[in-house]
Amino acid sequence: IQYLGPTTRIRARAADGTGIGDAELSVELHHIVVAGLIVWADLAALLLELDRHPAVRAKLEAEVAAAAPAAIDAGALRRLPYLHQVVLEVKRVAPIVPVFFGRARRDFDLEGRRISQGRMVLWSHRTSLLSPSIFPEPEKFDPDRFSPERAEHLRHPFGYAPQGAGPANGHKCPGIDFATLLMSVFA
Repeated sequence: IQYLGPTTRIRARAADGTGIGDAELSVELHHIVVAGLIVWADLAALLLELDRHPAVRAKLEAEVAAAAPAAIDAGALRRLPYLHQVVLEVKRVAPIVPVFFGRARRDFDLEGRRISQGRMVLWSHRTSLLSPSIFPEPEKFDPDRFSPERAEHLRHPFGYAPQGAGPANGHKCPGIDFATLLMSVFA
């Protein structure tokens, strides 16, 4: 991209010749900025929750000390299951974005109301993240709810959606794995 003033256009093209328009570029730049803020807020939430829950922090410290990886890589992180549970629980209790939004892809009915294709749809996912039918004692900070024995997050396909639901090319944030990885490394 060469900046030539306010009329600059994106000249880069994919191998098949397609490009990205100004509107798409604007949306993607917005996503980059928002993603950075979300990850920063996730890291802050992680610190706050570990400070509020010394027993969780001690158990996590013991797991990390026992594994003591010489280098942090995907294999080392897989050997820290409690760390992963802590990260998932932080995301559950501290969702950074209050609502998700999108446009209805087709007409549908929701609780007796007709939603037309193309209409803006908002979902306050915090309601799902704090649902007692999915997460018993939802206000309690409890990383063990993500353990293989309990797996509370699997009780409903959209029960655990701290960064959107569905596929990454739908309404799920494509950076969900990056945020989880960064939080794990930071911890």
